[in-house]
Amino acid sequence: MKAILISIQPKWCKLIASGEKKIELRKTKPNMMLPFKCYIYEAKGRTWQNKNEPKMQEGRGAVIGEFVCYNIVPIEVLPHGSIRNWMLYSLAESCVPYEEMAKYIGYDNTGYGWKIAELKIYDKPEPLIDFKRWNRTEENAPCAHVPSLYPPCKECKECNLKRPPQSWCYVEV
Repeated sequence: MKAILISIQPKWCKLIASGEKKIELRKTKPNMMLPFKCYIYEAKGRTWQNKNEPKMQEGRGAVIGEFVCYNIVPIEVLPHGSIRNWMLYSLAESCVPYEEMAKYIGYDNTGYGWKIAELKIYDKPEPLIDFKRWNRTEENAPCAHVPSLYPPCKECKECNLKRPPQSWCYVEV
């Protein structure tokens, strides 16, 4: 069965875990039927420190939870920066200021709001290596195609994720 693994920065993971952030913004959407399961990978984040701000904490670099996405709403940013197909309550549920949202998606582009439902935050985060990429090929997972030379794919770790996705990717459940 196919699911999504979505990489999210620590500050947004905190808002999702608290239940405050109910919509995740993305520039793309998966090509699969709704609803689908989505695993939350908390990115390690960047560490920096400004003079008047405390040092930003790094993320865990692990899968911290999951949710079900029942709805994806298109967000059309017009050339002059206004947003079409986006209601004010959705803006609040995304926890992203209007200007930041328009800048992230890009002027004259369409982004997507993924609705977060049935959120589960794990007591113990799961390592990334426990997840296998969906639709593997011989180039990135030889065991998927040559079982006589490699152990069965369900038992091996050769085709498991070693790096998080830039935004999101398909994974096996």
